[in-house]
This record gives sequence, structure tokens and C-alpha cells, in this order.
Amino acid sequence: ASSSYWIACLQAVQGQRQQALDALRDGLNKGAWWSALMLEKDPDLESIRQSEDFARIQAESTRRWKEAFRPEPDIVVHTPETSPPHVLLIALHGMGSGEEAGTFANHWSAALDTGAVVAVPQSSQPHSPDGGWTWADESQTDADLRFVYDRITSEHDIDPRRVVLAGFSQGGRVAISAALRQHPIPACGFIAVAPAIRDHPIDRDLTGPSLRARIIVGEQDWVLDSV
Repeated sequence: ASSSYWIACLQAVQGQRQQALDALRDGLNKGAWWSALMLEKDPDLESIRQSEDFARIQAESTRRWKEAFRPEPDIVVHTPETSPPHVLLIALHGMGSGEEAGTFANHWSAALDTGAVVAVPQSSQPHSPDGGWTWADESQTDADLRFVYDRITSEHDIDPRRVVLAGFSQGGRVAISAALRQHPIPACGFIAVAPAIRDHPIDRDLTGPSLRARIIVGEQDWVLDSV
């Protein structure tokens, strides 16, 4: 069933619109579904996105996707040996990540040396029936972030003026947006590694508070021109 999506993308870009719709419908019949973000934003599906059949497929897929949401995100927490109050670093994985939260947390462990509590949530939103996790639904992502913040601040002595949001790819984009909006949690800054902002740009009308920010992008990364 997972191959139905890629077959549909290939047929759609070749102008085989009915075949592409049939491929997506076949995937649904086999129990597949796809996140709303994939169906709404994937440029490969542009040729079929305005059809009524696509709208019906999208509605059913989104219904199944949201039914698969977990009640809350999993969280891995690493605590420093320094005395509180602590900085809080919340680090967010990329779209479709199948990496365990504990493994992803290891990438941010250097922050422990600065006295930060490192919290790494695994989204409550599944990426596909085949696995992985995503931050595709904005309201659910806000709820996940608020859950993480409330849980950590209730269990650890955190300085609320020193909360940093961080992330990779899609997680980097979420970190930037949430920090600029100061919602659903306050943040004094963000760290974004190769943020996914080329096809999903940040709202340039956001006027958040003065923040400390770091965006890390390789010289040949395809997002470089968007930074």
C-alpha cells in the first residue's frame, strides 16, 4: 500500500491524472493513508489536486491519519549535573523520522554541559502506516509542545526566561515558527538545523520579541537560498 503514493506521484507528473487518482484510491482500499501535509503540499500531485475525486481521497486519508494520533508525545529527558534553575532545550525531529527519541536526543547532549535540561519529544502524529513521525498538523503540534513544556516545568526547576527551541528539518521550521509566535510556549531563542522552509516558508509578518537565533545549513543544502 505504501508504494501507491509514489506511483500516484509519478503518474501525476506525467499527466496521467486518472491513473494517479486510481493509485491513491487503491492505496486507501489496502488500508493506507497519508498525512494532510503530504497531500496538500506535494508538488508532484498538483495536476490532480483540484479534482473532486482527490478531495474525497484527501478527506478519507486525513480522517484515518487523525484517528492514528497518539494521546500524547513520548518524551526523552536528559538532565545536567549543574544546580538549578536550568535552561530548557526542547529539540524536535524532522518529518518522517523513524529514529528513536533517545537516539535523536544524543545529538543534543552537548547542551548538558551548559546546564540545560534537554527534552526530546517524539510527535504524537504518525507520518505513515509504515512508521515515522511528523509535525504536520499545526494545532496538534502546538498541543504536543505545550504538553512537553508543562511536563518538564512541573518536574524540573526551569528558568522560564531561558527556554530554547531547536530542531532539524521540519522540526527546525516548527522551532522557528513557535519561537517567533511565542506560542504555544515562551522561548528566548531557537536553533534550527537545515530547517524545512523552502516549500513551507515562515510567515514573514511574524514580529516576535528579540530572540537569539542560530540557523545551521550546509553550503550545498537545498534550503540555503531560503535562509
